[in-house]
Order: sequence, then C-alpha cells, then structure tokens
Amino acid sequence: MALRDAAREGLTGPQIRKHLWDLYGEDKIGGEVPEVRAIQAAMQRYRTDPSGAWAITQARADEIRVLLPVARAAILKSDGRNRLTNREADFALRIHAAVPSMTADKVLEYARSYILCEERKESSGHLDLALTLQPTNDADRSRTYARAIGGDFTSLMVETLPWGVLASVAQYWPADVEPGPRVAGINAEIDTIMFGDEAESTTDKKKKAPEQKEGGP
Repeated sequence: MALRDAAREGLTGPQIRKHLWDLYGEDKIGGEVPEVRAIQAAMQRYRTDPSGAWAITQARADEIRVLLPVARAAILKSDGRNRLTNREADFALRIHAAVPSMTADKVLEYARSYILCEERKESSGHLDLALTLQPTNDADRSRTYARAIGGDFTSLMVETLPWGVLASVAQYWPADVEPGPRVAGINAEIDTIMFGDEAESTTDKKKKAPEQKEGGP
C-alpha cells in the first residue's frame, strides 16, 4: 500500500504502522518500522484536497456514467471514509477518455498519481507513456517503455506508477539496457513474493545469463 493511498483512504498513523509492521517487522527484514509521528508527518502532504467532494448534481449525464463507478471505488477503497473529489473527477474523465476500457479502480489510481505529480510540480510524462503503451503483462510494450525511460525508474515513477506497470517493465527489462537499482529492487520484490525470501533476483539471473552462454560449447 502506497503512503499516498493510505492517507487518502483515511487511515490513521497507528493503522499504517501496524500494516507496515505486519509486512516488514524487524523479525522479517531486520530493520525498523517508522514511528507513528514520522508516518503522520509524511502523510500530511497527501491528505488534503481542497477541491471538495464530487456530486452528481454538478455533473453532466455523460460524466455521471463514467464517474459513478470511480466514486464507488473511492468509497469502497476507504471503507466509507473518503469521497471522490472534484479534482480526482476531472483527471478521471481525461483518463477514461484516453483508455475507456480501464477499470474504475485503476482510473482512480492514475487520477491520484497525476494529482501528486501536479502537486510536486513534476512532469507526468511517465504516466502518459504508461497510458499510451499499456505495458502491463506485455513483454514488447514493457521493453519499449523501459527504453523510453532510460536505465532506471525515478523515485517519482516508483511512487506514482501502478504496481502492475512497474512489475511488468522490471520483469521484461531489455537485456541490452543495464537496469538501475530501483529496477533491481522491484525485481527482487517480485521474486520474494513469488518464491519466498531465498529467491534469486530476476536481475541477477539476467546478469548471469550471458556468462553461462559464453562458457558453453
């Protein structure tokens, strides 16, 4: 769970710390889970959206058909704590226009990612590229995405791209482009999810493959 999503879904600092402890407690990774105050301080930049809650009375009929499922997703994801905001609705309409087949959950996720880029005054080109290429679970498109962004994900990409996009691009990373540390980290996380803590990372396997070929007959 990304911190931005936890904040916008209305979770408290103690709830997030418990979730982090369950996933990454000291007995599992040998590290420390942040204290509640540190989590709360980091959440402040994500929590407030002054645009107000979206309402059917403010929308056209064609917009309601698109936004009602997204509004439902916002409510369900937060267990009723949050509503779709006007700012999220504005981005959701654009995203649906670009990819009409996208599910409401994903539309909401992308809308929040675009808002975060806007708030940071950072380019959202990596999100445009993801919507254009749709690389998830497609090897050729994932490799094209990797070549387009260069040798590694930026920290903003890791924070804003849907996990499915990150995982697919990292997994299908082209052999002729040296992967950076964030790509390697995501591949290691994929291997841990699939094979457990003893798994060898996908990146290490790719690095060993040429050596094995050179040593063959």
